[in-house]
Amino acid sequence: MHETLPSRIVGVVQLKVGERVVSVPVHSVTFLSEDGAKTSGGFFAEGESFGIVVSAQASAQDVQAQMNEACRDAIRHLSKQFLS
Repeated sequence: MHETLPSRIVGVVQLKVGERVVSVPVHSVTFLSEDGAKTSGGFFAEGESFGIVVSAQASAQDVQAQMNEACRDAIRHLSKQFLS
């Protein structure tokens, strides 16, 4: 189980889905885990809200990897939503 501290928006990624350009907020979060396990971020969608979470404790290389994967996930999610 993981507990998160409040996040802060650190940027916005613009993704093109079909003819639409969608702005996806990027949040930096400090993850706390009871067992000390390393947690990575990613794309999230809850109802009408969505965004990308990156770990505040991650290295620049790890954040880049999190962003790449999250953008792919976001495009898949938004494609299903807009192009179906």
